Amino acid sequence: WTNLLACYAKVKVKKAEKLLRQLEEHGEPLSLVTYNTMLNVYAQAGQASQAVDLLQKLESSSSSNFQPDVTSYNTVLSAFAKSKAQDSALPADALWSRMLEKGISPTTISYGTLLQCWAKSKEPGAADRAEELLREMKRDPSTQPNI
Repeated sequence: WTNLLACYAKVKVKKAEKLLRQLEEHGEPLSLVTYNTMLNVYAQAGQASQAVDLLQKLESSSSSNFQPDVTSYNTVLSAFAKSKAQDSALPADALWSRMLEKGISPTTISYGTLLQCWAKSKEPGAADRAEELLREMKRDPSTQPNI
């Protein structure tokens, strides 16, 4: 099912949503990989708000099998970076904070994606926030800049 969702990422978001809904309704065994694939469908389409909604659903799940991982958060950050919204840096930064509060360590991809959001931001202080992120990244031995 995950592969079929991935195929839909290249075609239509609505079809992928319909498939996921049908799978859930029929009690098909789904995994975090399946949900991360759906998050990627939204990210590829730049639909950050839908990605956030699905992430919140996963966060509120009582099943430990569906707790978001760093890939989940990176994918939603990517949705913000690809969004056509004028300023997605602030909500992306809020998501970043939530990720850190949940004890999920950012990767080089996490930093790079959030930096993309701030790079396209018109928000006052965007450059300062980007520099701050770069300094944080350099302090963490597991996340060195790869530019």
